[in-house]
Amino acid sequence: MKRGYVLILVFSLTISAFSQLKKAKMDNEWMGEILNEICREVKGQSGYWEADYLGRKMMIITDEQNNRMRIIAPISEQKKVKSKMLLEAMEANFDQVLDAKYALYNDVVWAVFVHPLGELAEEQFKDAMSQVFVAANTFGTSYRSTNLVFGGGDK
Repeated sequence: MKRGYVLILVFSLTISAFSQLKKAKMDNEWMGEILNEICREVKGQSGYWEADYLGRKMMIITDEQNNRMRIIAPISEQKKVKSKMLLEAMEANFDQVLDAKYALYNDVVWAVFVHPLGELAEEQFKDAMSQVFVAANTFGTSYRSTNLVFGGGDK
């Protein structure tokens, strides 16, 4: 009788472990669920979402076939940004913005996070959303994505 309970327990734990393994690989379905949980509003379709994250417009783009994802938030048109600010942003990419970065594309300054999709854990994704949000909001001032400065900074 005791053996039967042990076998049932082992079987239950094995099934539980396998269901967790399924969730260990990020995909569009899981990412969409997380976005709906953490954002005020989510529009779009699987693989391309526009989200209102704490009042800031952000786009989340994935490519499951090539195992890539990115979170992007527009900051400003390039023509409205002083060249000194762009230089400060590039310097901040080295030690002040951590996993998020500043970028320039199509004459727009962006806060960006890029990562392999499948290897992204839920907490990493939530943290990346936060870092892109903070980086976008601190452009032109402290140029940070968190309170941590890698290596202590140079200023």
